[in-house]
Amino acid sequence: MPPTPKRLSELPPAHRRRLLTEVIVHAGVLSGVLFAVYFLLPLEGISNPNTVLRLVGGVAVFLAVLAWDVRRIKVSEFPQIRAMQALLGALPMFLLIFASTYLTMSVADPEAFSETLDHTDALYFTSTVLSTVGFGDITPVTTEARLVVTCQMLLDLVLIAVVVRVVMNVTERRLSRGEEPHPG
Repeated sequence: MPPTPKRLSELPPAHRRRLLTEVIVHAGVLSGVLFAVYFLLPLEGISNPNTVLRLVGGVAVFLAVLAWDVRRIKVSEFPQIRAMQALLGALPMFLLIFASTYLTMSVADPEAFSETLDHTDALYFTSTVLSTVGFGDITPVTTEARLVVTCQMLLDLVLIAVVVRVVMNVTERRLSRGEEPHPG
């Protein structure tokens, strides 16, 4: 049986600060590891990027991790903390899935984008698409690149509208009803 859920606002300030510090450290370490792996992987050496397969696999891993995070929220003593960890871990993973896709696409076909991308350029481009800033300095040129960028734009909306909402709803249900996890 999971412990009774507690709201952060009900905790003594020192305990609340400690938990929030743990969230920040956890997010920093996770992001650091994910970005290190991204920058250290020799993605430029991939001659056949299998873009669709790579993207579908990356999104499947992202959804599996998200489902695991939602399950952890449902049984957590501090569901708000687990929700923060889930959201702070989802963002870099999502960015890096698309950045690695764009990087391998650019290397396999230098005409895919308005310029050949390296690790930093691919991450920058992914971030401008996610934030809807779209400076226009890097643009998709080929049909395949445009389709993948369109996919990212649509999934960005899902990330913002659905994922955040699901995580927050699960958290609130856990807090308001002490919802027990469903078997399976």
